[in-house]
Order: sequence, then C-alpha cells, then structure tokens
Amino acid sequence: GSCVNPEVTGKVGGDANIDMQSSDNGFAYEDDSLGYYVWADFDTIVPLVPSFRVKYQQLAYAGTGEINAGLTGNIASVDLSELSGTVESELELNYLDAIVKFGLPLPIIDINFGVNARITQMYFRAQEANLPAVEAEQLLVMPLGYLSASAKIPFVGIEIGGEYSTLPLDGIEILDTNIYARYFLPLPSNLLFKVGIEASYHEYHLGIAESELLPFLNDVQSDVDFKGYSVGITAQF
Repeated sequence: GSCVNPEVTGKVGGDANIDMQSSDNGFAYEDDSLGYYVWADFDTIVPLVPSFRVKYQQLAYAGTGEINAGLTGNIASVDLSELSGTVESELELNYLDAIVKFGLPLPIIDINFGVNARITQMYFRAQEANLPAVEAEQLLVMPLGYLSASAKIPFVGIEIGGEYSTLPLDGIEILDTNIYARYFLPLPSNLLFKVGIEASYHEYHLGIAESELLPFLNDVQSDVDFKGYSVGITAQF
C-alpha cells in the first residue's frame, strides 16, 4: 500500500460547471482521506498466457462552498439545481482496476499491453444549512486500453517504468498515467514474492460530456484532473 496526497481540479455537473476548487459557485474541495492505493502483479512466463494486475485507488474529497441558484446538470444522479447557498459536500471516486496484459519478449525493456476494466464507485453527498442531505451512489464499469513499459537500471537494481490507460470515445476522454521507480529488497522470500519500495507520480483525467453513445453517463458529466505523488510499500507475486 502507498500513501498519496492527490489534488483535484476541474469542474463537474455538465452545464452546471461547478468548480471543484473554488468556494464561489464551487465545492472548495480538499483531500479528505489518506488517499492510499494498493496494487499487486500476478505474472506468468508462459508465452501467450496473460499476466494480471489489480489496483485500488482511493480518491475522496470534501469542502464547503457557496453555490448559486439556478444551476443545471447532475453528479452521481443528484440534480444540482436543488442546491444553493452554503453547501457542505463530499465526493468519492474510488476505483478498482482489473488488468489483463500480455508481454512482448524484448531485451532490456519490458513492454505489456492489454485491457483494463476500471470499476469506479462514485459517491456524492451534499447538505445545505438546516436542510436534509442529498446523497447518491453510482457504479461505473469502463473498459480501457492498457500499455506499460519498464526497465531496470544496471548495477543498482532500481526499476523505472510507466503505465497508461485510456478510453477515447464519443464525448468521453479518460487518460490515466503513472510513472514510478521501485526497488525490491533482497529478501529470502523473493523466490515466492517480492517486497519493495516505490515512489510514483500519478495523473488521472476524467472527461465525460453528454454522450449519445453512452447516455447512462450523462448523470456524471465532468472535466476533472487528479494529480498526486506517492511513496510506499509494494509487492509482486
């Protein structure tokens, strides 16, 4: 597991254009969690047999902003036109990646490609002063293309690499980039599993406009960017 401190910028709610950072017609969000993520690889060395990776990322934010009346749009199926005045709100966009990948037999550089099934659990809660809270949850499953590359620095045992997942469709732009450096400790258990230290930088862009191809996403319209650094423990099986 690794501890991260992701920042969020951008807007949600389609035509509402509610600013994630601003306290004036916005939610004034700040990181509201440890922001951890965990991952594990399950690698095979048999040709044409895929390897697997699973990764869980926590993204949770909270803030208090002044919302103007007459807004339009939705977030996690909540009608934002119902909100006005001083609003306390929370937003979670936690996701699980289930990746099936194939490796290319290349020297020096390890390249993998495949498919990433991203399961995102959206949760939104908002409350005006002296009024009942409104809240909703929404589960999104999105297939992303996946590409990764890594290489070991000779003589020092440090591995550097990156991962890229994307989904460019009508009205949708999901881009996820992770760059890392990791070092696996020389332990007797390395024949069974490896434990190491990892430092990484992560950028995640979630752009969802009104889409005729995937109309069920019209309730989660957004143009949001998440960025953060992390340092932590990693494992490979």
